[in-house]
Amino acid sequence: MFTVDVSCLVDRPLNEVFNYVADFRNAPSWQPQLDSVRLDGGPFPEGKQVVEIHHFLGVQVEAVGDLVDWQPLGGFTVRGRSKLLRVESKYAFTRTQDGTRCPCPSQWTRAVRHG
Repeated sequence: MFTVDVSCLVDRPLNEVFNYVADFRNAPSWQPQLDSVRLDGGPFPEGKQVVEIHHFLGVQVEAVGDLVDWQPLGGFTVRGRSKLLRVESKYAFTRTQDGTRCPCPSQWTRAVRHG
């Protein structure tokens, strides 16, 4: 297992940043490896699952993420899985003098293969 810590400061109000990031239809605009997103049940929190198509080193990878925690304007957690990896990402949002801080630590583990 390994952890990836990503954090950014956005010069926008917390509610705008939260609503933009939490709507995964916007994710391809801020995740360059992400080709497309499908939300069959609708956006979070009404929908509970996201299907993402990523490209990595010339390979397309489909990942499914489940919403496991939702704190309006505070943060949310998504547990994702693909044939290669399992990922848990905890998005957090904090108002600061300069805008909105968005730390997002992710825990990555290799998918278990049987056979």
